[in-house]
Amino acid sequence: MKNEMISTSCSPTIYTMKMTSLYLLVPLLLAPSSLFSTTQAQVTQNEFMIAVTINGFPPPSVEVYNDFVITTNDIKRDELIMFLTHVIFDSHGFQNVEDPDCKNPECRVKYTIDGRSYHGRGYFLLKGIDMYKVASKDLGFGEKLVDDPDAVSRDSFMALKVSKWIWKKQVQRNLAYYKNSFGATTRSLHSEECAYESPLNDIAKKRYEVYQKIVSAINLQNPGSEKGCYN
Repeated sequence: MKNEMISTSCSPTIYTMKMTSLYLLVPLLLAPSSLFSTTQAQVTQNEFMIAVTINGFPPPSVEVYNDFVITTNDIKRDELIMFLTHVIFDSHGFQNVEDPDCKNPECRVKYTIDGRSYHGRGYFLLKGIDMYKVASKDLGFGEKLVDDPDAVSRDSFMALKVSKWIWKKQVQRNLAYYKNSFGATTRSLHSEECAYESPLNDIAKKRYEVYQKIVSAINLQNPGSEKGCYN
């Protein structure tokens, strides 16, 4: 693998975690493809780029793809495509790593404690000091994300680590009950979009349209159902 896969601009702690994740992933990347079933295979770089660009966004950098592979290698393919869909939708194709509404100081004020703003950061938004504390501890960073909340949006690796943490906390447990349901993943992440006859239902439907485009483009064999949100 090329050296540019890992950015040395991140902190020593995060750099070490990236290298450890990559080290554990190497045997998987070198193993014969025959060892993997369809649901165990990673999303290829071509599929990743197609998933983003087919929905009207510019192609992300190779580093973003590499970080995606490193951070999500333990998620099976069918679920991973649903995760990828929501990341693309929420981040406008990996372009936003912070809440666009909090670019102005007025928004940040309500999230500021001791001079640090805990506004939404990550592809899925980590928001509020309590959420930063729990995520930082669960991810093995101690108090790092509390002391340096900007670390979440500093590079794609951390933005993806946090987003996967949110996915595991909010989505995976529900998928245990609602097998392969895209609608259930939307409800888990954005319940307000699934309220009965809410105008926000249209947003949830657009999410599913994005998912359908990706499913068709990469020929996903076992796509998730629409049910579980507004229906």
